[in-house]
Amino acid sequence: LLAEGVKHSREGMQRMQMDASNPVARQLLPLMLQVPAHDARTREAVQRLANWDGAMLRERAEPLIYAEWLRLFTERLYGERLGDLFEQIGAHNPAFIASVLSDRAGASRWCGEALGEADGVTACRRLLGDSLAQALDNLSQQYGDAMSGWQWGDAHKAVSRHAVFGDVPVLSRLFNLSIANDGGRDTVNYAGYYYDPVSRQYLDDVGPGLRAVYDLNDPQASGFILSSGQSGNPFSAHYSDMLEGWANGRLVPMISERKRLEQQAHHTLELAPRP
Repeated sequence: LLAEGVKHSREGMQRMQMDASNPVARQLLPLMLQVPAHDARTREAVQRLANWDGAMLRERAEPLIYAEWLRLFTERLYGERLGDLFEQIGAHNPAFIASVLSDRAGASRWCGEALGEADGVTACRRLLGDSLAQALDNLSQQYGDAMSGWQWGDAHKAVSRHAVFGDVPVLSRLFNLSIANDGGRDTVNYAGYYYDPVSRQYLDDVGPGLRAVYDLNDPQASGFILSSGQSGNPFSAHYSDMLEGWANGRLVPMISERKRLEQQAHHTLELAPRP
């Protein structure tokens, strides 16, 4: 993105921060799409992913299919075999998945061992097919049979969890903030998510709590935004008033000149000593 232009503008940097292209998905999918497609539903999913540009956009179905398929394939490949170590190593290991699917140094044996078969390459195709079928079953149960109605944002939420009351029943609904979000683990617009088996959603727990673009030539043209709001009081209008703008890539003007602040102030708080 930086190499695409000689000069960069505030607007360009703002767009760059929101870039949701997933280069890892573009690298893995040619290997994953070797899956056999025996029915219309599988063929539709394969065709969608083959035509997908890799952008993890909340209104698209392809990121949801990709994430669910990769999750289930990874669990079948080594999750069950590693047991408790699976959580320590992590479910997201695209370099290893690429090695297995390309049979680098005979790594396809992991598929063979997972299915109890001698031919690792054939076993990988079967494992891909089984995990894709299960992924489509899961998504159909959750979001209906029509893939055209599936959206990444329905399952992918950015969650701002309150440090004290975030896990307290009832209170968590008041204090926690959640919104459909673009991006993923491998995008510039970073959204490090985990799969929650209870809600069956991909919940962001790591991401940019603050975005800012600073113009050193014109500091008053700089902008920022938080993932929630500037107030810590859930009853304040400013507790969550930046949430939607944050998800949509907007910035709040970073004005510091006193005259402009006075002219554009929304509210004025006057503090006076007691007589």
